[in-house]
Amino acid sequence: MDTPNPTFAPALETLLVMFDKTRADILKLLEGLTPEQVYVMPAGFRNNLLWNLGHVLVIQQTLFYEQSGLPLRIPPHYLEMFRKGTHPGQWTMSVNPDEVKAWLKETSRMLRIDMASGIFKSFAPYQTSWGCRLANLPDILAFTAWHESLHFGIMSAMRKLV
Repeated sequence: MDTPNPTFAPALETLLVMFDKTRADILKLLEGLTPEQVYVMPAGFRNNLLWNLGHVLVIQQTLFYEQSGLPLRIPPHYLEMFRKGTHPGQWTMSVNPDEVKAWLKETSRMLRIDMASGIFKSFAPYQTSWGCRLANLPDILAFTAWHESLHFGIMSAMRKLV
């Protein structure tokens, strides 16, 4: 693991390192794939690689920013494409996979800056479909790190089929 950043409490820094590492692994997993491949929905899956990529981005943004009453830092149409319960069969527009990858990198950087600046003052409590109650920064960061790792596993399985 990377050397801890003294800006954050050790536990938060550990979670941020895990979060960043998972995002880097997701991006590495997609290297060498064509735009057509990331749109393929493998048999047995409800979504494709692009949806999973956009989904982790949207969930991170909604949990941190929306739940704290702050504006999201991603294009608004991503919500209708990648929010929980959506799937590519519902899409009325297309999106460039490289654009979503760029947002994934940029929002990771922005999250660290926003956490260091203290903009996350409070969060509206949120009950996940997995049964976790998220009500503060450590809860949300831990859940986000877990959620992105879960989707990395799903994407790893899908990658073998496209």
